[in-house]
Amino acid sequence: MLESTLSMLLRAATAQQAARAAEGIARRLLLQAAAAILAAICAAAALSCALAALWIYAVPRTGPALAAVIVAVVLLCLSGVLLLLVRRRNRPIPKKAGSHETPAPGPLSELRADGSALLVAAVLAGLVLGIRSSRTRKDP
Repeated sequence: MLESTLSMLLRAATAQQAARAAEGIARRLLLQAAAAILAAICAAAALSCALAALWIYAVPRTGPALAAVIVAVVLLCLSGVLLLLVRRRNRPIPKKAGSHETPAPGPLSELRADGSALLVAAVLAGLVLGIRSSRTRKDP
């Protein structure tokens, strides 16, 4: 009888400790999620301010239409970099078989593997080169 009572008391104490630990983990997780959301909002606001500043800077030098294209190119480049980072992170790690080591993929391996990424990179390169060449041309 005494043994079963002690066993029940130990189980209750263990359950209380587990509940407290789970509560602490939940609080930390909630705080981390709130901090991550706040950081994402601040990053979006900072990016918006930077793009607005770029637009304001570019309008007198290039005109309103080309300023919009410059901001769009910056956004496309940023989204392309983020896409490549996400794809690289989600790619399974190849297993090494014996002494045959596979070479580390280069920065352009993602572009070669996916045709749409290559197409986006070509369009971005064309836009950037077109903007540069339009600046160097002299109007008659």
